[in-house]
Amino acid sequence: MKRFRIQGSSLVECIVVMAVGSVIATLSIKLVHQSQIEARNAFSWIDLQQGVVRLERQLRQDLRSAESATLPEPNRLELKLPQSSVQYDINEGLVERIEQFDEGESSGKRHEGYRLRGCEVKLSQPSSNLVQLVVKPNVGKPSSETYRIEQAVGRQP
Repeated sequence: MKRFRIQGSSLVECIVVMAVGSVIATLSIKLVHQSQIEARNAFSWIDLQQGVVRLERQLRQDLRSAESATLPEPNRLELKLPQSSVQYDINEGLVERIEQFDEGESSGKRHEGYRLRGCEVKLSQPSSNLVQLVVKPNVGKPSSETYRIEQAVGRQP
């Protein structure tokens, strides 16, 4: 008598292969999703750092050139420069710089904004010739770094 060997696979084998495949697919999708979240957080952190660096550079430049600085409101800094005036307004993670200038016959305004998402930004003036800006990232979450910018008004060290 001849024996025939059955070629193919049984239903149980197919179900096992499908189960293993679905577990691998689920884990891969979860891993890809998690890596996308981490990449988004990293880009967000880099954007925040770049925004703080740009803000610090401009604020220091303005304060060094300023003749006087006043803090009329807790969220507003006004600087008097030789040929213009600059105002920094803080509103929920957005620092807006408004420069008003008079150059001969032309005058105008220049706006620039610094988006610091999820940050608490505070201005203070400990003395008449010193301005301090504090940026606390990730309000309500543990954070590793608080940015503190202190600069004297005018060409003082």
